[in-house]
Amino acid sequence: MNDIPFGTWVIGERLRRLARVTAVGLVLASVAGCSMQPGPVPAPPDHGYGGMVIEAGDTFTDAFETFFVKTDQPITITKVELIDTPPQMQLVDVVVAGEKRESNFQFEPVYPPVEHNTGALVPAVGATLLPLEQQGEGLMGYTLVMAIKITEPGKWVRGGYHLEYELDGVTYGWDATAEITICTPEFVDDDGECLMEDETE
Repeated sequence: MNDIPFGTWVIGERLRRLARVTAVGLVLASVAGCSMQPGPVPAPPDHGYGGMVIEAGDTFTDAFETFFVKTDQPITITKVELIDTPPQMQLVDVVVAGEKRESNFQFEPVYPPVEHNTGALVPAVGATLLPLEQQGEGLMGYTLVMAIKITEPGKWVRGGYHLEYELDGVTYGWDATAEITICTPEFVDDDGECLMEDETE
């Protein structure tokens, strides 16, 4: 864990189908389309996944955003919201899973997740995240866990999310490009798949 660069997010590799996530270190990224300063915890590089089929009216779990806080003081999350996302994908809850969980994962077709032990889940807005050196043994980092409801039949793409956090009385924020492609059963292709846009070209 100690070789993770300052402020680096640790995110699973981009997956085209539902699969187990393998965490990998990623370098610092610039902020795209956000007027706020990113601060010492920057946005992740652009990433995403697809291949998911969800019934209209159901809510799924996105747990792809896993990161370590490499600062000298705690940070407090003050805002999380979806961006570049159709209204048919509604953010109905966002929580933080801490270091007590047993594994990192990408997706579950239900919310709250039932197939993975997340440890305690706390509301993301207002959550205080400790610096890495204060978190003790067995740290797996923090995960931003989003509950997203599909309200209508279709093929829908979440473009990303906006996050703000406070450190030492200053608020920082950025936009992350983090695509998720979801189809309802009526909108899968002839092979029964829900491909991301770049896979259909």
